[in-house]
Amino acid sequence: MRGKNMRAGQIAAGHLQPLTWHGHCFSHSRGFHDMLGSRQAFLKQEERRQMEFSTSREDGVATLRIAGELDAATTRYLRPSVDALVAERHSRVVVDVSGLRLIDSLGVGAVVFLYKQAKEYGGVVTVHGLRDQPLAIFKLLGLDRVLLA
Repeated sequence: MRGKNMRAGQIAAGHLQPLTWHGHCFSHSRGFHDMLGSRQAFLKQEERRQMEFSTSREDGVATLRIAGELDAATTRYLRPSVDALVAERHSRVVVDVSGLRLIDSLGVGAVVFLYKQAKEYGGVVTVHGLRDQPLAIFKLLGLDRVLLA
């Protein structure tokens, strides 16, 4: 309990604990931030588990398979693969989302980005396997008329 004459960082027994600035807050011990860092690493690992994706190329067709949840937390892991597909300039790209349970605006944005970039160089992007919530979102946005095969 803090007394009248106690300063920040001083505990009741009279010992002074140094405060450390961590760029966003002060703390008494590094242990909390070590624990926080491992929690953040755990969360990133969990985010990756929520979505799985793979790419393959066969007979001039590139296929991007996405399963799980494509949302604000997971889209950033997909972006390098989307960028690579665009850089490779495939004439046809198939996005297989038959295993996709959920998509949000950032996930839709990643698919639309791929579509627009491929269209610029004359490529074609189609989406296969839409169902449930992702299908409802694509229909709501009118993307089913543009992207569905």
